[in-house]
Amino acid sequence: MNEGKSQTWFKYASEIMEAYEIDYVAKSDTDTLLYLDQLLAFIDENLPPAPYNRNVLAGSIADKWWWGDLHSEENKPTESFFIDKFGKDLHLYVEGQCYIMSKDLAQTVAREAAKGNRQDFLEGHEDHDISAFAWHSSKPIKLVIIALEQRFWQHRVKLKLGSNFHRIWDSEILRITELVGAGQVEKI
Repeated sequence: MNEGKSQTWFKYASEIMEAYEIDYVAKSDTDTLLYLDQLLAFIDENLPPAPYNRNVLAGSIADKWWWGDLHSEENKPTESFFIDKFGKDLHLYVEGQCYIMSKDLAQTVAREAAKGNRQDFLEGHEDHDISAFAWHSSKPIKLVIIALEQRFWQHRVKLKLGSNFHRIWDSEILRITELVGAGQVEKI
């Protein structure tokens, strides 16, 4: 999980996005179930198409404050980047359950990740580090914050259902099929 999987995904995705003129890329955990109709509605309502989709990052946010003492001697090297960048102890990142970023921001993540092991801001936690790469953008980031009631996904599905995990997938396939049949959602 913390060995470069997401960095590799964003490098690959940014190349594909360029080749096929795709506006956004998403990353979700394997135990996240996306509700496709709600995802498409979210995209239509909240994510502008090209050329207005510059430096967009959408997801549920977390604040690193819950990690403990940010001001300890041990944390000073990694926190100095954020203090220098934002002028204060602002340390937000998008949670890895599901987040979306624009093509140019995915390219920034890929470019920054390619620079190698960056000990000045990386924590070794996938979600945090991808956001930290994104914060290296030279342009302001448009952060679209997705609150609990706005989520178009369910997280930790495997943990909640255990061996009955397949049932939620079967139910979702049936639900989407019925929506498509009723003309409420276009075929993808």
